[in-house]
Formats: sequence, C-alpha cells, structure tokens
Amino acid sequence: MSVIAGETEIVGREKELADIGSVVKGLVAGRGAFRGYVGDPGIGKTTMLHALSREVRQAGLAVLGDRCGKLEELVEFALTMRGRNESAAVLIDDLHGQGEAAVEMIERLLELTSGPLLLAVAYRPRQLPLPLTAILYRTSAHLGAKRLCPLTLAQTGRLIGHRPDLEAVHRGSEGFPLYARVLADTGDAASAQLFAELAALPPEQLATAQAAAVIGGEFLAETLLAVSVLDPSPARSALDQLVSADIIRAGSPGPLLAFRHPTLADAAYHTITVSQRGELHLRADRELERRGAPAIMRARHVANSIDAAHPDRHLTLALGARQALSTDPAAATGWLEAAEARITRNHPHWPETQLLLAKARLHLGRLDDSRSTFLKLAHASTHQRNDVAMHTGRIERLLGRYREAAAVIRTGLTAAGSAAARGVGLFELSAIASECAEYADSDRLATEAARMARAAGKPLQESVALGSAAWARTALGDITGARAAASAAASLVDAMADSVAVQDIDCLRLLGQSELLLDHLADARRHLDRGLRLARRTGQRHVLPSLLKSVAELEFRLGRLDQASEVLDEAEPLAAQTGVVAMQTLAAALRTHTLLWQHPSDRVWLSVAAGERAAGLADDGNTTLTWRQQALAAHAEALTFAGQPGHGSQIMLDAVGGPLLPQLAIHRRVRWWEVLAISAVADADFAMADEYAALAVAAVDRAPTDIRRGFAYRARALVDSARGATAAALAAGEVAAAAFLAAGGQLDLGRTQVILASACLDAGVADGVADRLAMAGALARRCGSPRLAEQVEAQLARLPQVTPQRDWQATLTPRERDIALLAGQALASTTIAARLHLSVRTVDSHLGRIYRKLGVTNRVALANLLTRTATAN
Repeated sequence: MSVIAGETEIVGREKELADIGSVVKGLVAGRGAFRGYVGDPGIGKTTMLHALSREVRQAGLAVLGDRCGKLEELVEFALTMRGRNESAAVLIDDLHGQGEAAVEMIERLLELTSGPLLLAVAYRPRQLPLPLTAILYRTSAHLGAKRLCPLTLAQTGRLIGHRPDLEAVHRGSEGFPLYARVLADTGDAASAQLFAELAALPPEQLATAQAAAVIGGEFLAETLLAVSVLDPSPARSALDQLVSADIIRAGSPGPLLAFRHPTLADAAYHTITVSQRGELHLRADRELERRGAPAIMRARHVANSIDAAHPDRHLTLALGARQALSTDPAAATGWLEAAEARITRNHPHWPETQLLLAKARLHLGRLDDSRSTFLKLAHASTHQRNDVAMHTGRIERLLGRYREAAAVIRTGLTAAGSAAARGVGLFELSAIASECAEYADSDRLATEAARMARAAGKPLQESVALGSAAWARTALGDITGARAAASAAASLVDAMADSVAVQDIDCLRLLGQSELLLDHLADARRHLDRGLRLARRTGQRHVLPSLLKSVAELEFRLGRLDQASEVLDEAEPLAAQTGVVAMQTLAAALRTHTLLWQHPSDRVWLSVAAGERAAGLADDGNTTLTWRQQALAAHAEALTFAGQPGHGSQIMLDAVGGPLLPQLAIHRRVRWWEVLAISAVADADFAMADEYAALAVAAVDRAPTDIRRGFAYRARALVDSARGATAAALAAGEVAAAAFLAAGGQLDLGRTQVILASACLDAGVADGVADRLAMAGALARRCGSPRLAEQVEAQLARLPQVTPQRDWQATLTPRERDIALLAGQALASTTIAARLHLSVRTVDSHLGRIYRKLGVTNRVALANLLTRTATAN
C-alpha cells in the first residue's frame, strides 16, 4: 500500500484488483473460485488477501481467515456455509507454513470451491511443502494462482513518493514493496516486520544469521562456520534451517550463500550488540586473512574490530581504501577515518593515509573536508606534493576559486615527475581556462594534455583531455575540430571497461556534454547515462551534480519538461551539498528555462523568481565566467517573456559586453541573439531586431549545428513577420522547423510552428494554418507545456478573424480608434504621442488593448487588418 499522505491505494496491482472484483461478483452469484497469491517475502501477498477480504465483507458475505494452522475450523466453517447454501470466503495466509498434516484439509477446501466458496491462499513457493505443491498443481485450481511481479520504477514512486533517490531505492528494493518502504524509511511497520521475522528465530539460528550479516554479501558455508560462535555441528544445522526458512539462500550455480535480500541482512546486522560485532568482525578478518583475501575484503572487518596483537592493521585499512577509492568512496572514507584514529601525526604512514582520505572525501563530494585534509600535508614527499597540488587545485576549481586553483596547479607542475602527471595538470588548467571563457587556451592545453597521455599509454587521461578539447572547440565555433575530438574520445571511452572509466568519470561527463552541444543527442544520452550509472553505483557524489545538469539539459532540449524538472530536483540539492556554486547556478538557470514553458503565462513569475535566484548565485561582478553569463542570460529571458523586454535585454547586454556578445562563447551567441531579437520586436525596435537576427544567421552559417540553425532562422522568421515580410518569414521559419526537427527539439519545433501560423494570419492567409497549429498543439501536449498550448489557442482564436472585420471601430473607444489609425500608418509611438499630446507609455498601453480586442499581435498585423477592412468596404 502507498504510504504517501495517508493513502490506502494498493500500488501496481491493478489487474489483481480487477480480478478480485470479478471473483467477488461471481461469489455473490453463488460461484466458487480459488485464488493463490504467490511470491517471495515482501512482494505484497498479504496485502492482496486483505484487499480480497475487504471486498468480500463489503459485498455482505461471510469471510474467515487463519494464520495459526487451525484448518479444521476453516473446513467446518466452509461446510456449515455450504449446508446453508450461502456464499463465503476462506483466506489462508502463509500456506507454506502448514505442515504435511494439512494436505487433507486443503484438498477438502479445494473440493468445496465447486460450490459457493472462495478459497484464497498466499504462499512462498520456495517454502511450500512438496505435498501441498503437488495438490495445487494436480488440480485445475492452479489456474487461479497469481504470481505477483515486482513494481516498476514509476510504481515504486507512487508507493514511497517521487524523491531524488527514487531510482536508488527502487534498484535496492528490486521492486519489492516491503524493501522499498524500509529503504525509503517511510516510518511505517516495514522494518518492524523484518525484525519480527528475525526475532522469531531460535537462538542458534539467530546467532548464525548474525554471523552471516557480519560477513556480508555472498559467502561460503565454511567461512560462516569459522565466523560463527557456535560449534560446527549446531552451526550447520542452524544454517540448514535458515535456508529452509528462506532467510538465507543458496546461490545457483555454485556454493555461495547470501541473505534473500540485502535489506534483511542489514536488519540482522542491527540486532547485534556492539561488543558482539567487534568479536564477530575480528573472527571474520582472521578467517579472511587465513584464506589470503585481498585488503578490500578485510578492511570492513578491521575497521569494526580491535586486535591488539596486530598493531599495523591500519595498513590493511589504507590498502583496502586505495582499492575501493573509485568504487566505494564512502567505505574508503570510513576505513581511513578508522585508520586515522589509530595512528599519530608522527607515524611514517600518516601522510599517505591523509592523502588517501582527502581523495576519498573528494569523491564523496565533501569538498571542504577534502581541502582541509590536503592542507595538512605540508610535509609530504616530492611525489606526494605533486599529487596534493593537483587534487587541491581541482577542489579549488570545483569551488569556483579559479585564480587559487591555477596557482596551486602550476606549483604542482614543477614537481611533476612524469609526462602523465604533467598531462593531468595541463588538463586542470584547460578546465580553468574554459570556465573563464579563455577557450583558445583551453583547447591548446587540452590538446597537449591528450598528446602526453597518449604518449604515456594512458587512454583514460587521453579521453578526458579530448573531451575538454571538444568542448573548447565548440565554444570557439570550430565544429569540425570539435567533432573530431569528440569522436576520438568516444572511441577510447567505448572501448574502456567500467572498472577503468570509473577511475575518472569526467571522461564520460565531458564527452556527453560536448556531444550535446554538437547535436549528437543519442551518443550524449548513452555516455551521460553510463556516467550516471557509474557515479551512482560507486557513490562518487562530486561528479553527480554536473552529470545530472547535463541530463536535464538534454531532456529540455528534447522538450521533455517534466523529466528535466525531475532531474533538476535531484541535481540542485546535490550541488548545494557539495558546495559547487557553478553547478548550483547552472541548475538554477536551467530551472528558469524549464519553468518558463512548464507553466501558463500567468505563472511566469515562477520562472522570473528562479532567474533571480540564479542571478543571485552568480552575483559577484565577474561576468567573464561562463556559468555566471548563463545565469544572467536566463534571468533576462524570463524577464523578456514576463513583459519586461527592455529590462531583460539590458541585463543580458551588460553581462556579455554589448550587442555583439563578445564575452559569450561563440556557440551560445545564436541562442541569445534570438532572445534579444524577441525583446527588440516586443519594444517595436525593428532595426535592432533585424540586426540581431542577421548576426545570428551569419554566425550559424560559419559554425553550423542543427539546434543553432533553428535558433537563428527562427529569429529571422520572427523579425520578418513583425515587419510584414511574410514570404521571407515563412522561408526562414521552414528552415528553422526543419533544423529543430533534425535536432529533436520538440518544444522549439512547436514554438516555430506558432510563429509561422501567426505570420500567415497577420498577412491574412489562412491556408495551412490549422495544420501548423494542430502540430504545435500536439507538441505542447507531448512536452507538457501550458505556455505553448496558450500560444496555440491564441492563434486558433484568430482563425475566424482572417476575414475583414467591418465593425472593428465599434469594438474600440474613440481614443483607441485614433491611435489604431495612426499605428496602422506605421507611425512610431513617439510620433503618435506627439500628435495626440499623450505620453509614449500611454500610447503603448492603448496599443496593447487594441491588439487584444482586434486579435492581432503587432503593428503590421493591425495595418493589414485596417487595409483589408477598407478594401472590403
């Protein structure tokens, strides 16, 4: 059952619930039936019996259930109801718990279903005794068995609520409702159910289960016998009974054993006292050491035990942490913190332990803690000083301290003892240059870093550097060079095992981001999803916000607004937790764009508020940083669509150095020239709007990608339409529509169709408009965009008004008629204001009301309407 807001909805069992309704209806009519709910513990069998019982009672029929093995009473009840010829239901939960003596009773109840009796049972197939299994499958009754399936991701979301860690909870629960509620910590009785199952075990079985929980994961029977405090014979017997009870399962194939679910193992572990844990972990470590197990397998036990006979066990912790650094930084951090507590600063291994601890905290996203740990290593060796400098510089870069980062890295480069180490430093400098909009330097440094990595035989480092080079070249407008670098990086990454890629997930992040800019959306999705999977699996939180931001950007590009919003719901708190201001700002900027189209126009303030937040995060006066420029541009766009085009365009121009946008990366200029053109058209500054559109088209012709071509030619279409050049507007709009279609931009394609429809209507041409608006409406629904749907409806409302309106003057006030006639002569607002002795603001205010009353969008459309009316008269 869902536990959200007190709901009692049963999630993911629609077919089963429909079947219950059908069965109960038949029972009311006197038809008996059998239903068996089959599945592993936690799948929801008991819930289905409760639902069936509730339906039977609501139908006014008698129902009797049993969980205590008193089947005689159920048979007697069924016979009594049969003698009265009254319909009834008998429910048996945990049928697998019935002994072989129950066979005769179950057979009798099955026979009685030929009359008005509904027999419903729930059982675990692994534990069902063979005689009962034979009965169920020997009769036709098995046709009523319902094996309950695990929940889907969406169903798990309905069960526990949509939350940032939903995917992790679903994956950990394997779709089982019970385990999902435990992992989500929803505060219901789910955890108590697991503890109750363990508490019911005899002492020997519980002790054996506790030993298995300490070992963790999969284990051999002989390992369990060595760790258990029981003697071998009772331990073997207890293990057999645990397998029979389906608490522990045998692997297939092979001799490995494991708890039936990791959540049950966690529950068993929490039943152990602290002192017992220490003893069991010590026994586990000694057994693993005897078997020659690697440090990564032993470190967990060493960290949770104290062994005075082995004072150097901190070395095992450090070695295990080194092996787990990229695959489980949370565990590595815990082990190293345990090692740190066991040695002093003057210990010879203290610097190495601190260096590993700092790296683990970095991977875990604890940037400030990692930085503080690195700062303790002032007396590290020469080799360690280079490592310290590179990682410290990386942290400073992530925290947005670019000048400090560059200084630290350059210092580290002087101590670099190999070409590979020097290549790492050059990549970091390349990343800093990119953030500071110094793209030529970024490309040069990244290209040199890739060359050094290739010479040193380091494909992982080479792929990271090539991804950075692809990004820089795209920003410079070198689309051909960017595609070459991205292709080379993809060849390396795609041939790379996860165990290698996980050592630096930036190889996937940078490549995916570059492919997104190059319109290689399928490749971007593949690489970003792989990066997310590895980051989540290994707990590398420092790279998650950036990956999630890129995935959200991809979803927005595709017009999947709800999906983009869900990804941002996860990305924004993670970015705040790690302290990476750049990612917080970029996520807020993307939220601004998403909210703009995710809500109707009367809620545009949501987008403006998000834009203000993004601008606030970016507000330190340094607008040369790329992420700050994007934040201010997003705020400017929100203001433009909120009816403040002048304010919005001024913010943007101040942020990026004027109309030519010289401080903005070349690949981003086209997008913002379009926004400036929209703003200029709204202000009726057609000359400036034309200049912006011309700049956009010229830029995209020099460095073409589909998405940028769409932005440029849509700007051209908008301006031409506003100036009355309908044929030119339609030609440019068709180019834009084709480009957005090729780029997969559904929302942008819908916006373009609305602009084309509006241009036709302004010119008095209705042919094809309905088809364009039908396409835009379908895209609005697909994208989940009320704002786009509003725009479609506004143009649809104009369709009947394409014919001349002979009574247009009757709909206006005398002052509005005067202003409309002058505006229809293409006079500017300042000229109209002077002739009528009004302020410019008053004229513009009247014009806005005139447009709304007459169903037009600009002066050109108004002039066309007046001309058609005059001709008709």
